[in-house]
Amino acid sequence: MTEVGQRLKEARTEKNLSLEELQNITKIQKRYLQNVEEGNFDALPGVFYARAFVKQYAEAVGLDPEMIFEEYKHEIPSTQKEAIPEHLSRVKRTRDEVNASTSKVFQIFPKVLVAVVIIGIAITVWTLLQNSQNNQVQESPKTETQSSEIEKNNNDPLKTAAKEEKEDKEKEKQEDDTDQVASTGEEADEDQVNAEDEVQFTQQIHLVQSTGKNSTYTLSNTDKFVVEVSTTTETWLDLKNGKNKKFYSALLNNKETDDIPNVTSYDFTNEEVAVIRLGYAETATIKVNGQVVEIPKEPKSVQNITINFQKEAAQ
Repeated sequence: MTEVGQRLKEARTEKNLSLEELQNITKIQKRYLQNVEEGNFDALPGVFYARAFVKQYAEAVGLDPEMIFEEYKHEIPSTQKEAIPEHLSRVKRTRDEVNASTSKVFQIFPKVLVAVVIIGIAITVWTLLQNSQNNQVQESPKTETQSSEIEKNNNDPLKTAAKEEKEDKEKEKQEDDTDQVASTGEEADEDQVNAEDEVQFTQQIHLVQSTGKNSTYTLSNTDKFVVEVSTTTETWLDLKNGKNKKFYSALLNNKETDDIPNVTSYDFTNEEVAVIRLGYAETATIKVNGQVVEIPKEPKSVQNITINFQKEAAQ
């Protein structure tokens, strides 16, 4: 019997415990307990079990297992010298195989996830491109229709002829008036001079700046500021002052329509600025106090005309 076995047996005897009772307490077979008391550790299943049985035995009889291991370390087998039991080796191999299988699954999973994400992104991009192309196809006919309508208005021979006829009549009227004045040779009395004609000879309208669709003019040498806008086809018209207050915002149309006029005017004499927005400038005519304002030829569509009024005191 070894010293550690003797010490454990003495402690059991002091506790008045038989091997059968100790077996019930520790759940260790009686023959293994006897081998522990006799120090016959080679008869136990292995070093691990030898140390486990000593620990449980010591705890059951009220001894400190760590103190026992330290005091009798020269007798109790060390786990460092034990080879891994065969059944534990099989468990380890099984665990390694399971871990390897699990590792393969985890290695494949990120690749599958990345592939799914890429496919999802590709489907989303393809869907967006299809929707964009469908929208362009739907909008294209509308744009072509609008362009054809504008081109049709520009090339309408009836409207062009009507415009030329109107201009010819105005020119003939001016020539007749000039001939009549020349033939009589009489000077008109200042009190009988037509106010509109007088304005045309005295007032000044200067183009200050023109950039893109925005043009700025100044009106001077007059105390009146009446704006008249007309069209030979149709155009959208906005009339407002420098404070963005609108006086007119509607369509002008030269067609035979009772509800839509082809000319309108507004008296800006009490305003400092007049802002005129034309939806189709090519066919529009602007007059200030009866005098035609030469607006830029381009662009032919939308133009913003600003006229600054430098009001002169009445003479």
